[in-house]
Amino acid sequence: MQHNHLEQKIAKINSVTPKLDDFLQNGFDINYAQAFISDYILEYKKQCNETEVELFELFKLNVQYKRFSIIGNIMLTEIEEYEDFYKIGHHESDLIILIKSTEEIAILDHEDFEIREFISENFEVFLDLIPILISYDKLGYLGKEYTTDIKNKTLEEVKKILKSEKYYSFFSYSLMGE
Repeated sequence: MQHNHLEQKIAKINSVTPKLDDFLQNGFDINYAQAFISDYILEYKKQCNETEVELFELFKLNVQYKRFSIIGNIMLTEIEEYEDFYKIGHHESDLIILIKSTEEIAILDHEDFEIREFISENFEVFLDLIPILISYDKLGYLGKEYTTDIKNKTLEEVKKILKSEKYYSFFSYSLMGE
């Protein structure tokens, strides 16, 4: 039942993405709002009936997007396969990758191809983090203040999902500057 599982995760992500009304209610121009929300469209289209396929494979086959903004400078892009990893996005000029041997999600330096940070222990956890990060980032896009309380609550939600400090430091720095 991986399909239902993936479909539920995509629905949860889509439930928190910025909507046109969010921007219009906060006084934004409709053209700006429409351009902005175009980076927040994930479409689930069941194109593969495999039931025993890994979640990442199902995502590759069944989820469509042109690019998808998660938080700050993290953007999902078209998936590209390399010998040891899949490139699944960008963090600034560096790559967001899924490491084939460990299934971990990490940031790979674009110049020396060394791992800079680990983000999550696997793709499923990464998908679980996305709604939390979008909800947080959406506040800034809508002109709300990132209070210390909001930052701490967001970090606590992230910490509940991550199983190790190894993955937590990236989010601590990204959200709190620590």
